[in-house]
Amino acid sequence: MENLTIANQSNATVTRGSGVSDVLNLHGVFEFECFDKDGNLKWKDIGYNTVSNQGKNGMMDTYLGLSPALASAWYMSLVTAGTATTSSTYATPIVTEITSSIVATRPTVAWSAASAGSKAATTTAFSIIGSATITGNMLVTATSNGSVIANTAGTGGIFFSGAAFSGGSKAVTSGDTLNVTYSLSI
Repeated sequence: MENLTIANQSNATVTRGSGVSDVLNLHGVFEFECFDKDGNLKWKDIGYNTVSNQGKNGMMDTYLGLSPALASAWYMSLVTAGTATTSSTYATPIVTEITSSIVATRPTVAWSAASAGSKAATTTAFSIIGSATITGNMLVTATSNGSVIANTAGTGGIFFSGAAFSGGSKAVTSGDTLNVTYSLSI
């Protein structure tokens, strides 16, 4: 006697959302051009920023409604030593800021509207009034005394980001103009 066994077998796999993710990373770039008193280009460099935890937290709290929108201006300043880290804060920037004998104040930063996940600042100019070796810069805000060089006690102070020059330290002298542009992408 012959036996014949007939069986049906079926396998199916459903994968949902495979390979789909949404990652939010901040990528900032500072571009620097230094001109001498006669308008000749002395040097160019670029710096990729480190956004501090204080900057990230301030951005999220403001956007997600836990803090009011910032009514204070943003400022850039130059750095003579140290490297900004995610632990940098307005009160403890970890970097050494340039003195007021080199630049009178922190210049105000003007912003364009965000587009396609990116926001840029117009060119911020530093009028150099002394001589120094600089290593990079930083971006800060405060509701009081934010334009004051080396101020670490400004009300509502936030150290957003800082960057070191990619090509090493640079010299500036009295009469120079250092133009800095900044863009941030998410």
